Amino acid sequence: MNRRMIQTFAAVWWTSKLKVESESGIFTPEPPWKAYNPFDSYYRAEDLKQNTEDKSLPYRFLAVDSQNIEQVQGFCQQFGLLGPSEPADDIVQAMFLDHFDSFKGPEQWRREGDLIASASPEASLIERLGFNRAGYNDIGEMDMHRFRNAQVSMLKAIEWIQQLKLRLKDDQANDTRLLLRIRVNGKLSSMRPRLEWNEQEAFWQMGWAIGSLEAAMYMMLLLDLLGPGNILACPECKHPFLGGRDWTVYCSPKCRNTFRQREKRNKKKGPPTQKGRLRHGKARR
Repeated sequence: MNRRMIQTFAAVWWTSKLKVESESGIFTPEPPWKAYNPFDSYYRAEDLKQNTEDKSLPYRFLAVDSQNIEQVQGFCQQFGLLGPSEPADDIVQAMFLDHFDSFKGPEQWRREGDLIASASPEASLIERLGFNRAGYNDIGEMDMHRFRNAQVSMLKAIEWIQQLKLRLKDDQANDTRLLLRIRVNGKLSSMRPRLEWNEQEAFWQMGWAIGSLEAAMYMMLLLDLLGPGNILACPECKHPFLGGRDWTVYCSPKCRNTFRQREKRNKKKGPPTQKGRLRHGKARR
């Protein structure tokens, strides 16, 4: 997929202040709401340089410690809550689409009085890309369990992608491909493409009506799967990332330098001597 095509990917999602209940681990969104384009945080393999620490949104999501409420809160304040967890069945989904096709979008939101002023960059984004299926009123509270489950689900999909690079038996490969298709297609069922005209830049644009932030991240994962890069696991931090070069091993300069420093320390120490073994261990009789 060419560079211009990726640059024209756009969607609208919402961030807000969060009320956090530390005991229950529940995050509740509170106005004011701010709109942004999640695809601004997507990097193709061709755009990644050897020394960059840029990571697309799915890999930043997977790097969050889901047991640490402060890390989860930080991610959700920057990118928004994940949104609805399960796609609707066909009947409910059809009703859902009909409802939002007739929804007036930014004008109706502004009448409710809790969206930013129309002169703001966020409102301009909505007016230009005002095709989002779910408004901020559809983003309910989220708990730590929901965040954790979403991570486990995406990690499993990446595990299947990596397994398919191995020489699996035909039956096992077919089963793995089927599982991956079901997982990814299920998550993408809350998205649909829209043709939009970008007034500011004067070109046609592929917009995406997204039902959840999770769906947008699976779309980015799909682009990585179809693109020239390799989805890898960093041997240092163990987190998945997109390798932009054939020789890429580590997810960031930080992990690469950590490995090199450890190797240098190990070389300086050298192999343990007999004296060292007697000093630090028990002497054999």
